[in-house]
Amino acid sequence: MPERPGGTRSAAVFTRGRPYVLAAMVFAVVLGTLFSLAVGLSATWVVMVFGGAATLVVIAWWPSFREFAIAGYFVTLPILITKALVAGSASYGPVLEATLPDCFLVMMAVAWLMERRWEPAPVAIGPAPRLAAAILLWAWFSALYAHKPTDGFLAALSFSKQLAGFFLVSRLVRTPRDVRTVLRAASVGLVLTLGMAGLQFVVGQPLQLQGVKSATEGLSLNYDTGTSAFRPFGFLLHPNILGVYLVLLLPTLLTLVLLGRRKTGAGVWRWAAVLLLAGLGFLVLTLSRGSWIAFAVAAPFTMLVGWRLGIIPARHLRLAVGSALVMVATVGAAYPNAWRRLTYADNHSTQSRWLMLEQAKEIIESHPVMGVGLSGYRFAATQIVPTSFGTVSKAFRERIEEGYVHNAYLLQWAERGIIGLSLTLLLYAALLRRFFRERVWLEPTLEAVALGLVGGLVGQMVCDLFEHQYLDYPPGTLWPQMGLLLAIYRIQVRQRAATAPIAAAATALPAR
Repeated sequence: MPERPGGTRSAAVFTRGRPYVLAAMVFAVVLGTLFSLAVGLSATWVVMVFGGAATLVVIAWWPSFREFAIAGYFVTLPILITKALVAGSASYGPVLEATLPDCFLVMMAVAWLMERRWEPAPVAIGPAPRLAAAILLWAWFSALYAHKPTDGFLAALSFSKQLAGFFLVSRLVRTPRDVRTVLRAASVGLVLTLGMAGLQFVVGQPLQLQGVKSATEGLSLNYDTGTSAFRPFGFLLHPNILGVYLVLLLPTLLTLVLLGRRKTGAGVWRWAAVLLLAGLGFLVLTLSRGSWIAFAVAAPFTMLVGWRLGIIPARHLRLAVGSALVMVATVGAAYPNAWRRLTYADNHSTQSRWLMLEQAKEIIESHPVMGVGLSGYRFAATQIVPTSFGTVSKAFRERIEEGYVHNAYLLQWAERGIIGLSLTLLLYAALLRRFFRERVWLEPTLEAVALGLVGGLVGQMVCDLFEHQYLDYPPGTLWPQMGLLLAIYRIQVRQRAATAPIAAAATALPAR
């Protein structure tokens, strides 16, 4: 069989074989569907048969297996269809789960192993990769001295999947085309998530789908006026998690919209504008106050930095500010529950969070340097009870002890000690510092995407003040997004290195 240099099949031969592959897969879909219906499997399994067969079809037609794995990973990141594999302690232990993105994570690992010999030479991009490795190693070390090392081991395995996504994305995204592939895939994932959230909002309750879990509390708010509000969450377990997911993604869409049609293209601009408006609408519907505050910080940060760096024109910035004021007024008139969320009673949500903060403070004071160990927070919460807990009912106190403190920084400090928290903060600082160190970007679109990712990271840092995001698992997009930012930095360094000899030669030419 003819091959290209490097051992790959020729395009002609591969193209001739595609109709046969497609026919075989269509036949497999038909047989799989008939079998599923015949044995009375649920609708979820029928969808999985179609989805699996469609995935094989796409693999056969996609030009690059590496690109397909990356795209599938970012499409499925917000779709938490899970299957529990191993459970920890019955009362408070973690659960090791297999998720839909894990399938594509394995594909990315295979693609990386297959293409390692063709991987570009490593370039210096600062301490971020080493800090990420140190965070992972410290997490595993902190699992060793947890109250139950088995629970710590399961938690470390779950956390390792996030770091694997960070590493693989940072290595497999190698060109501006790959970045565009990621953006398209992430937009598809966003559409699927918002579509599910929209259906939930219309019917006013979670939709029971096999493998899709939902929280038991916080999905509906009842106000003193006798009205209630349902909070959609898509595939992301809880409305607050959907809010965090949107805070991560919306700054990038905001940047692309403010960049203007001329630079992005009319089609891309319109698509980004539609997704931005839809995302903002669902951010309101989540009724997540922490996410609102985070976006209220991330959006101005993104716009002002973009304006100062010359990425966003001043006229677009003024238009965005005016549009924001109109939207705030419109929300107040069209959806009064948003204002009620800020002004009415919150079902003791604030009280429980303050009590959790006090408890986390006492846990940290008892183990300030090393922490109580990975997955050890819930056990420590049953042992260390502040005196302020005596002012609430026993049932309310037990409900608090079953959860995590709603502050990711305090939770990391409590479990992984000041060392683990410091490593995380240093990683955030390294990624932000690298962006501001880049003075000249050879590709303005990459600079705009990097700005959006940095804005999302700033929003995540604010969200961490109000949500625990335990082990950075839900929504599962933080580490891959940081990996994408690191990949863009690598692309920028390689492009600058490639153009340096040309610039030097041009400078050396004698003037005419």
